Order: sequence, then C-alpha cells, then structure tokens
Amino acid sequence: MTEDESVRNGIPESDDARTVEAIIAEMRVEVAEHPDDVDLKWSFIQVLVAEKNPKTLANVSLAMSQCRAIIEQDQEHVDAWLTGGYLLTHYLGILDEALLWWQQMREQIPEHPLAVLQQASILADIGQYDEAAIQIDRLMDEGVRSLGRHQIHDAFRLRETVQHALASQDRKWFKPWVKSDDGWETIRIAMLRGPPNASRMFLFTVAPFMWLEAWLITTQDSLTFTTMLFGMAIILLTFIYGRRLTNRMTRRLSIPALNLLRAMEIETTTGKIVIEDDIRSSKLYDKIMQKRPLSIIERTEKIVKRDKWLDPGWEFHLPDLDSADDALRRYVDSLDAEEMQEGFMSLSEFEEE
Repeated sequence: MTEDESVRNGIPESDDARTVEAIIAEMRVEVAEHPDDVDLKWSFIQVLVAEKNPKTLANVSLAMSQCRAIIEQDQEHVDAWLTGGYLLTHYLGILDEALLWWQQMREQIPEHPLAVLQQASILADIGQYDEAAIQIDRLMDEGVRSLGRHQIHDAFRLRETVQHALASQDRKWFKPWVKSDDGWETIRIAMLRGPPNASRMFLFTVAPFMWLEAWLITTQDSLTFTTMLFGMAIILLTFIYGRRLTNRMTRRLSIPALNLLRAMEIETTTGKIVIEDDIRSSKLYDKIMQKRPLSIIERTEKIVKRDKWLDPGWEFHLPDLDSADDALRRYVDSLDAEEMQEGFMSLSEFEEE
C-alpha cells in the first residue's frame, strides 16, 4: 500500500505512524489541491468520521462541508447525502437544516425511504407529532420494506411513539422556546435524579414477584407436571404484563428527561440559550449530556459561552415536506415505462421464436 493510499484510508503507516490530526491535515491539503476529485473528498470524510476517530466539532463540521461539496458536484451521491444528514441530525444537532437536507435528498433520490424516516424522527423529537404522523404514513406507502431490519424496527417504534402522543387528551406538547411552558416546571421537579431505566425498574419491581412465584412452585409437596406447567404460565404472564407496566411507567417518568433533551436540541438548532442555569447544573442535565456525542457537547459549550438567549416569539419553521412528491411520481412513471418496454421486448422475442 502506498503512502497516499494509507492516508486516504486513514490507516497509519507503521508503529511510528502519524497522529490522526496529521493525517487529517495532509488530506485537507490534498483535497484543496484536487477540488474536483469526488472520491478523494469521500475518502476524507471517511477519515473524519471513522469509528475510532474522535467526533470533535471541528472534524464533524469539516466532514459536513465536504458532504456539501460532493453534493454540489454529484447530486446523486447517496453516501454523501446520508452522511451529511446524519451529521446534521446527530452530531451537529441543527435540526432545521437537517430537515431541509433530507428533503433535498428526497427531491434528488425519491426512491430512498430513509430520508422520510429521518424526517419523521426529527419532527417527533421537536414535538411536531401531526407532521411526523404524515411522514410515517408516507413512509409506509412509499417503501418501508426496502429499509433494513433495524430501520424497520425503528420505523414501527417511532409510529407507536407518535400514535401515543397524538392519543393524549390535552395535546399540549412541550415547547422549549416558550419560557412560560409548563414543561419547564416538570423538568425542575425531576432534575435532581437521572433519567429512568426500564430494565432496572423491571428488576426491582417485577423480578422479585417472579422469583417468589418460582419459589412457591418448587416448594409444593406434590409437584406434578401439570403444576409445573401452571406455574410456568403464571411466571410468563407476570413477565409479559410486568414488562408492559414498567414500560408504561418508564415512559411517563421519562417525560422530564425527554423535555430537557428537546430543549437541548433547540439550543443546538438555533445556537441560542433556552435552558436556565439551575437546570443546566442539575443531575438530570449532566446524565443526559454524558450520553451525547462529543461534537454536540462542544457545540453546546460554545453556545453557553456566547450567552445569547433565544428571541421571544421564535417558532420552528418547517420546509415544504411535499416538494418531493412530483419527483417520486416521475420516478414511478419511469419504472412503469421501463417495465412496459421490457414487456414489449419480451413479446417481440416470443413472436420471433
């Protein structure tokens, strides 16, 4: 492997290898010298967001700029679209730009359903459940089957979450940009403890009853096969209904943590502060922040240091989420035309035979 190849793949040359920062610096110069080389830019992105490399704000921002540069040259570069969307959504937290990015991807590559799933997830995260439900229905219509197994699981779990939110009677969802919102008081009530854990709650509430049931069954004087089957059925029912109960309890106890996470996402989206100091110094805030990517932590620190508060009356503006419908229709029509053409060709071959 040549030196250039090792740099492009982010692989150290030997034991006296250069640091990741040195590799990135060299590739940055190489990309600047070859601005039209899309493959080189994509290799640079892979180095910047490699699993073993730190996802610093500088590296993520640089990778995002390279994704934009690739899309300017090749608007059908699926990997650049997907990587840029993930970076904006999960590593920069700029959700309004992420929504627009995924929408632009849908306009260019309408057959790819992952963009719709990501849009639905973002809309649910910011409390736009009505719009999220529309996107989920669109996903189910346009091709949920073409998603991977984990993505299908995420889609159905997201649909369940959205349906649960829409089924609530008050339909008053937390808006972090409104200082008088009751959700802030909900956060303050729970800010001295960390987010709830469903598995731990199950372990301390339901599992003891299951152990007790198993002990009672084994201590029977006349333990028959029928008794054992009956006991196993009771334990199984306890597990099923206990799991449902703890999940319901966890969902309800998680509301303050989810509200605070939404407030954090509004901060990274707008670059302005919405969280008061007493909440920012709480245990709940620290526990949530510890699980966030390094780039998000660094971006939040910069926002707090700037000390600029979100303007009153700010609203989250959505892009036109229907703008890709025409592109999808054209794509479907082109598929139908190809199928008809193939059918005519097959028929002519059959007639010749």
